[in-house]
Amino acid sequence: MGALWAILVSSVPGRAFGSAESAFHEADRLVAAGQTGAALTVLDRVAKQNAGLRNVRSPEGDAGILHRQATCRARLGHYRKALELERLALSIVLGVGDRTLIDGSVQAIADILSYQGDYLAAKRLLAKLLPRHGSAITKPAQAQAALSMTTVVGSMGHFGEQKRFLDGALRYLEKGSDLGGLVWALALMASYHQSLGEFEQGLGWMERAMARARSSDVDLVPLLIIKCGLLTSVGRLEEALAAGQRALELARQAGIPKQIAAGLGALGAGLFSIGDVTGAERSFREALEINQRIGADDETAHQFYNLARVAMAQRDPQRALALLEGSLALQEACGQEIAGALSLSADGEARTMRREFGLALTAHHRALAVYERLGERSGMAIENAFIATNLAELGRTREAIATARKADRLVIDPDVTWRAHFASGVALHKARRLDEAKVALVRAVDVLESVRAGVHARELRTSFGSLEERSRVYECLVTVLLDAGAMEQAFQVAERFRARSLKEILSEKWKSTGPVTLDQLRAALGPDRSLVEFFGTRDELVAFVVNPGSMRVVRLPISEARLRDLVTVFRLDLAQVADVSDSGRVLHREILAPLQAALPPGRWTIVPHGCLHYVPFAALREESGRYLAERATISYAPSAEGFVTARQARTSGGGFTLVFANPDLDDPSLDLPHAEQEGDQVVRSASQTRLFKRKAATRRRFLVEVPRASRILLSCHADLDVYRPMESALRLAPDGGDDGRVRVADLMGMSLRANLAVLSACQTGLGRMLRGDELVGLSRAFQGAGVQTVVASLWSVADASTAELVARFFGELGSRPADEALRQAQLQLIRSKRWAHPFHWAAFTLSGRPD
Repeated sequence: MGALWAILVSSVPGRAFGSAESAFHEADRLVAAGQTGAALTVLDRVAKQNAGLRNVRSPEGDAGILHRQATCRARLGHYRKALELERLALSIVLGVGDRTLIDGSVQAIADILSYQGDYLAAKRLLAKLLPRHGSAITKPAQAQAALSMTTVVGSMGHFGEQKRFLDGALRYLEKGSDLGGLVWALALMASYHQSLGEFEQGLGWMERAMARARSSDVDLVPLLIIKCGLLTSVGRLEEALAAGQRALELARQAGIPKQIAAGLGALGAGLFSIGDVTGAERSFREALEINQRIGADDETAHQFYNLARVAMAQRDPQRALALLEGSLALQEACGQEIAGALSLSADGEARTMRREFGLALTAHHRALAVYERLGERSGMAIENAFIATNLAELGRTREAIATARKADRLVIDPDVTWRAHFASGVALHKARRLDEAKVALVRAVDVLESVRAGVHARELRTSFGSLEERSRVYECLVTVLLDAGAMEQAFQVAERFRARSLKEILSEKWKSTGPVTLDQLRAALGPDRSLVEFFGTRDELVAFVVNPGSMRVVRLPISEARLRDLVTVFRLDLAQVADVSDSGRVLHREILAPLQAALPPGRWTIVPHGCLHYVPFAALREESGRYLAERATISYAPSAEGFVTARQARTSGGGFTLVFANPDLDDPSLDLPHAEQEGDQVVRSASQTRLFKRKAATRRRFLVEVPRASRILLSCHADLDVYRPMESALRLAPDGGDDGRVRVADLMGMSLRANLAVLSACQTGLGRMLRGDELVGLSRAFQGAGVQTVVASLWSVADASTAELVARFFGELGSRPADEALRQAQLQLIRSKRWAHPFHWAAFTLSGRPD
């Protein structure tokens, strides 16, 4: 249990040591196995026995038992009791006068105070153990104290001091033999750079720590857990999840319950970050059960907190409040002030969700009081930002503005900076000080985007903050600009919101034209096309309708929640092949009928937002009963910039049509006989085709042929992974050790010349909406690889009707633009008796270059 314990135990004399020696070894074994509660029981028994041996007891022996008990208590999160025991041990060794024992006990007390969040007290104690300012570290104990000090001052936001202590510890440890200390110092340096938003540097330090750890017997589990958090912060979510899974795997192999619980917690955090809320909840609950079983109160409280965050993500603030009550009770009992402040802050957020703004203020003020007493500037800034937002909601705008400015003065890192600017913007908007609100919100957006710009492309990235938090900044800025009558600026911000994210997601190959001006957009539209770009906020849906000669903005009074409900009902009717007359009319009435004056019949390009990504607009019904497909030719674009980029791209001449049809998946139930007929029919109607079907339709053949094709038809199954969109895949025929899957990640790494890709598979147009409203799926992946026009499906389509639609589409392509060819194929199915329901023809949408 460390050098101090070894010294103290060796000081237990005669009969006392003889009777306790086996118990100490048993306690060691239990602690190593993660059974700290059982070890504490053994130690308590030894302490009781030792108390009766008055004639042979020694001060060092008494202090040793107290120190061991304190260590076990701290491992279980019983910080108050641990502090009491360690202080008793210190009082004993002070009487002995042994400097080594005294310093070891002071270090232990400082660490416990740090666990509790009492950073000021911990800092004062650790300063006594360190050399004077400017002096080099010369002893192992000083290096240990320096590492503890880096955690303390970093938590207080004193990053300059943190770097100084880290540098000093590293210089000493790199020359010594304490590999465990060196690895931990490298990991702390990674956390230091993470706090500053310097993610690439942080990851570099973490790799150094991992490399040193792998070459020794240093425990990898804590490092993997830290790495999981770091990768989550930069949005490298798949890697974060892998790190969490590896940590859990190693912990299970070691059989140490507390490490297993920590691994489950890390895995839960990784799952939560990719949107798998159900999986995250399952991991957090398992971690909770383990921590409750072993009596680890601090980690039990932490899992209550994690489950509360899950409940809020599930829009259940009442359940979150109940969980936070349990978390706060344990944190108060353990003396965990910082953790308690986090729970209080979450309590405030839950109450804000319930629009209980007064109660939210109370919770945030309580959290603020903790941070102020401990000198934790980051927490002070965040709580002031939350307080300002709630004051604004209560109409106390003057107080809100002053509080937001206080938050701004306290900021020390990007995660806090954008929140402070956002709080100022909300308060100023409520006060109708629109110009000032615009300035504050633009600053918030600039900070968010500067952080995201520092992370490699082609990663599924987040930036700081959750999806809803980050979206709210852009939503508020768009609302402020619209209220101020700055329609074109509002359109530019809506574009900025989605276009930046799309460029990052789709890869470095996404050639940006820069911010698209209205003049550029109108020129790209041509004489007969209109573009409708939707942008949703919590309270309204904004439609920017751009025609060749004008732009109109229509603000639709439909909330996000109501729109989601209408879309859900419509999609259910489609999926069940039920009558869509009512649901289709209602949705049309709410979001398109108000645009009719600004939207002439003809060719429309729609830029969806939020749940509108899942709406087949062609299947909406006008009041007359006509489908929208009978009035207009509809295509889609990821953004106005994406539309302009696609229109300006050069089409490739020559080439051939590549067809993959009905791959043999070694399972007759997965055969698609109509898809095979579809492929044969396309081959007959097109010149220069290459057809691969059944066992010939392999992934290897696809990777060889697809870069040279000018048109692509893939008639096969597809798997959609909503939580790991880079793993969504087309399923081609297995070949040897190859599973036949062509994943989104594979496609994004390719460079394709095709003008058109038709993905005649299930749900190929869908993906998971990530932060920034970017939609990652197979359709976007083909666009990111360079395909100009992609036709893909929004739901699991029927084999026979799909074959009919695709064959008609290819038949029309020779004489019509792609969007009009798709419309004509859909109209032919509408007029048929067999395939007239939109389930059969509306699933397929065209995105990208429409002609």
